[in-house]
Amino acid sequence: MPPTLAVAAQDHGFSPKASNRLFRFEHWRRFLVPGSRLADHIWTRPPEYMTRLLAIQADAPGAIVADTGPVAVLGALEDERVAAEAERGACIVNIGNQHTLALLVRGEELFGVMEHHTEAMTTEKLERLVTRLIAGTVTHDEVFADDGHGALVLDGYRAAGPFTFIAVTGPNRAMAKPLGWYFAAPHGAMMLSGCFGLVRGVREMKKEPALAGSPSKGDGPEALDHSR
Repeated sequence: MPPTLAVAAQDHGFSPKASNRLFRFEHWRRFLVPGSRLADHIWTRPPEYMTRLLAIQADAPGAIVADTGPVAVLGALEDERVAAEAERGACIVNIGNQHTLALLVRGEELFGVMEHHTEAMTTEKLERLVTRLIAGTVTHDEVFADDGHGALVLDGYRAAGPFTFIAVTGPNRAMAKPLGWYFAAPHGAMMLSGCFGLVRGVREMKKEPALAGSPSKGDGPEALDHSR
């Protein structure tokens, strides 16, 4: 085994007495606060309710674990253009196999989130929700009522935004092709966004510099990105 192992998995969190969708978004509310960063979703010890990530650590003691959506967005920042645009502010969208996650980011700081189920998305709906997220007008209720998880935009976004550059990653990114949004390809490999996000997050944990725009040197952790 490599000295550092990082693994990502989609984890709603265990909520036997509450709606999985509501519980998932309560998790976002806990972590999306002023000053929060993408790397806050990478853990040496995840929250106790994230049972899938805990199960990974039971099988691989000492593994660093992460939620797939945020690390895919973090990995998209390894694309040179996305990194440059995000310094001014960007909306990065991961269209995964199960979840579609759109995040408002400046640098690696988070300002807003919209999370839905990919199977319920269409190109038109994606455009509408992302446009409203960028405008700061999307509401939690409209996303939740459509069987999504929800949306949240921090008050600080009013002064910081709008972040009009949109980058897309994820296995179902073709849904966004008609919209003309930028397709992120970190290190030339779009389908490895999550893996690059894990490497970037672990390097940040270890106070090592990011490698945006340069080829991998092979000195990060071995990254395993479970299906998004």
